[in-house]
Amino acid sequence: MANPPPRRGIHLEYRFAPDDAKQQGAALANPLVDLLRTLRDSGSISATARALGSSYRHTWGALKQWEATLGAPLVVWVKGQNARLTPLAERLLWAETRARSRLAPHIEALVDAADGQRWGVVDALVIEQGPNYALAKRLQQWRATVTRADGQPVVFNVAPSTSTQSVVKNPALKAGFDGAHHFGIEVFEPATTVALMAALWVHDLRHPAPAFNHPLDALTHQANHGGLWRAGYLPRSAMPLAALLGLTDRMGFSADASGARSSARAS
Repeated sequence: MANPPPRRGIHLEYRFAPDDAKQQGAALANPLVDLLRTLRDSGSISATARALGSSYRHTWGALKQWEATLGAPLVVWVKGQNARLTPLAERLLWAETRARSRLAPHIEALVDAADGQRWGVVDALVIEQGPNYALAKRLQQWRATVTRADGQPVVFNVAPSTSTQSVVKNPALKAGFDGAHHFGIEVFEPATTVALMAALWVHDLRHPAPAFNHPLDALTHQANHGGLWRAGYLPRSAMPLAALLGLTDRMGFSADASGARSSARAS
């Protein structure tokens, strides 16, 4: 007896978001979502192709390619009736709408410090990397701060997000990294990060860090965050959409998140 086909679905999880959040998200464009939403509204491939400014052949081919990738049909075809989306396709649209509505601002407010500078709390914690990783990074920061306060020279250069094997072996993180550039975040290749951080280390040996007004200045000095600290949205709230866009990029479709970037800069 043949084994039943595996159940497939689209699952997006969000945490640490207030239940009464008013954030409405941004105008993200994704070819799969646009295709499904237009097909649901129009009821036919020909009408969908006209609405999207594409040919019938291209639209049909894109639909079939997505179905092959997801391993399940996205449209129900009945002779003499309009096309209807399958439950999987409907869940995908629902999840994408929910994801956009849950985009949270990265920095809630700036604080005026006594030295005349303005500070904001950057929360770039990626919960998929687990609590041990988060604890290890906090311990590094604590030891660097304490050691510097004791008068010892300390080099603590923040490295950019890097597509190391330990990260990209997680399919969700890999897809999120692939789509991070849509939110203005650059992910570095391991060799590039190694060369960059080695150059900074040599530089710091020859040019000791200046005196800082605040202990946390040592952690932000020469930080190579790759745009992560400037992102307008809380990284983990944008991760599911970045993953969806990354999947689109990997398949060779054209995805656009210019609305997200413009909204992020205005935040």
